[in-house]
Amino acid sequence: MQMVKQNRLNAIFLMGATGTGKSAVALRLAKNFPLEIINVDSVQVYKDLHIGSAKPTPFEQRMVPHHLIDICEINEIYSAARFCEDAKKVSSDILSRKKIPLFVGGTGLYFKSFASGLSSLPKSDPDLREQLLLKMRKLGLAKLHEWLTTLDARSAKRINPNDTQRVLRALEVCLLAEKPMSAYLEEGCQGGDLVDPLKFVLFKADRKLLRDHLRERFQQMLNRGLINEVINLTYGRRPEDIPNCLKSVGYKEVLKYLLKELSYDEMIFRASISTGQLAKRQDTWFKRERDGFRLESSNHEALFEKIIQEIEKAGIFRRLP
Repeated sequence: MQMVKQNRLNAIFLMGATGTGKSAVALRLAKNFPLEIINVDSVQVYKDLHIGSAKPTPFEQRMVPHHLIDICEINEIYSAARFCEDAKKVSSDILSRKKIPLFVGGTGLYFKSFASGLSSLPKSDPDLREQLLLKMRKLGLAKLHEWLTTLDARSAKRINPNDTQRVLRALEVCLLAEKPMSAYLEEGCQGGDLVDPLKFVLFKADRKLLRDHLRERFQQMLNRGLINEVINLTYGRRPEDIPNCLKSVGYKEVLKYLLKELSYDEMIFRASISTGQLAKRQDTWFKRERDGFRLESSNHEALFEKIIQEIEKAGIFRRLP
């Protein structure tokens, strides 16, 4: 691990895969320091997606100010570019009130985009997008994902084959720019000069322990009413009109159960597997972080003490204006 920069640290990033205890640590930190939490989860931005997104409860949101939660209707598309715009405004506001923004979540692209800036990807072309949509309706999304694999294998591997929006966008970039979208993402970025974060990456070394925890958490979501949440969100909608955000892990398995494509036990099994795969992808992403502290999160007390120690050593709060 490289040493973190300590020239003008004015934010904290708390990153990690789902199920690593980020939310609990964030709430505890906010009791000890003048912090406000900025959500970095691509599902929690949506209104009405409460249980399946593991969104902080209303009580937790009253305890500590949370930002960028419940800011989108479920039929909207939320992007990394929009996150950067929203996070910049919120961060400026928090800093102006002499507090520190604490970014918490597992959406690695949002963290990277905000800290480093966004690559100059080509703007969407309505005519090309319509052509791709027509092709998708004729051939199916799976064929478009296969096509993406031939144009940009790295992006195809990263993007879920069922993620309509991202498959179409990646194809669009490839065709407009005549080069892979993955090449754009590796090029120099612009912006990213608002915050200089102290970074923490949480992980669980015991994969079986994590899988057991994720399976138990999904069962708790079911007990809290996840199936009714999905029924309410999809009432009156045809299957082809289901919003993209409801195809995220957990929600898509419940959806298949309601469509009688899975039994109840199969739904639990598939959701547990999918959540574990998501956690693995997220952890692989966060392993790329070279200027932060990678911390095992099984021992909550030791983890919290280590984070407190590094925050105090960095002197972030001594430099508040």
